[in-house]
Order: sequence, then C-alpha cells, then structure tokens
Amino acid sequence: MVKRLHFNEYLDTIGDSMMALIDFLNYKFDKCTNVVDGNHYIRLYGVLSAAYINMAAILNLVHLVKIKNKSLHEDLKNSKIIFLRNAIAAHPTNFSEAADIVNYKVVRSSLNEQGRLKLIDYQNNSVQYDLVSAINEYIKLIDIILFDICTNLVRMRYGFSNEKMECLEKSLQKIKGSK
Repeated sequence: MVKRLHFNEYLDTIGDSMMALIDFLNYKFDKCTNVVDGNHYIRLYGVLSAAYINMAAILNLVHLVKIKNKSLHEDLKNSKIIFLRNAIAAHPTNFSEAADIVNYKVVRSSLNEQGRLKLIDYQNNSVQYDLVSAINEYIKLIDIILFDICTNLVRMRYGFSNEKMECLEKSLQKIKGSK
C-alpha cells in the first residue's frame, strides 16, 4: 500500500506549487514595477521553480501508486514550462541540448504584464514564449495525470470491492467531466 507519509508530503507539495502557478496566471508581472527589475526575475524564477517542484512531486506520486506509463515522464519533461525552467532558471550557463552545451538569456525588456518573455540563444536567435500558455498546457497535463493517480488509488484501495470501486470511479469521472 502507498506510504502515507510520502503521499501526504507529495500532495502538500503539489498543492503549494499549484498555488504558485495559479498566482502567476492571475497576476503575471502585475505586482512588479513598470521598470523591469529584480522583482520580475523573482516572479519568473519562482514560477519556473514551482513548475519543476510540482513535476517532481507528481512523478513521485506516479511511482508510488505504480502507474506504468513511461510517456508521462517524457510528456512532463518536454513541456514548455519545464524547458524554460531548465534553460534559464536551472542551467543558464550549461544547458545541454542535443549533446551540445547551449546558453539562453532572457531579454529583460521582453518581460511584460501579459506574461510573455523573449529568449536569445547562443547563436543570437530569439524566441518568444508565452508563460501563460505554457503554464495552462502544463496544468492540463497535470490534470490528466492526477486523474490517473486517483483512479489507480481507488483500484489499489477498493479493488476487492467492485461495487465501491465502480461508485468511486463514477465519481471521479463526474469530477473530470466538470472541468
């Protein structure tokens, strides 16, 4: 059975990190001054770290409830928000891409109240990113994975009682359908 201590820790971590992601969706850089300063970077790096922490907790839960789906890990790792976290918040000077070390930097003036930013890579190419879209895509993926986690938990806990399991699975489907 699932180790209760770890399970609760992962759920707390998921809740806290989702609160940070949703706060960013609600306020973006609005709480910052009009001049791009350290507050913009704190919010940017904070939301990127929250996404990474959330991913780690989700993957730990996936492992804990024994979901056998290797693509979940790849889907999370390949999400735009995790790419941004790895490229600019975790490894800005030694990000590995296709076995090459590449550098990305944030164009300061691109950080705006809509939650967009521009990156420049080591070849001076620029790419625009929409943090709001990246976070929303990530949250949709997380919702699917959390549904699978809940379904697995119901089956692990109530697999001996088909009636109870079916009732709980129907309730989960209703919750999923209401989103």
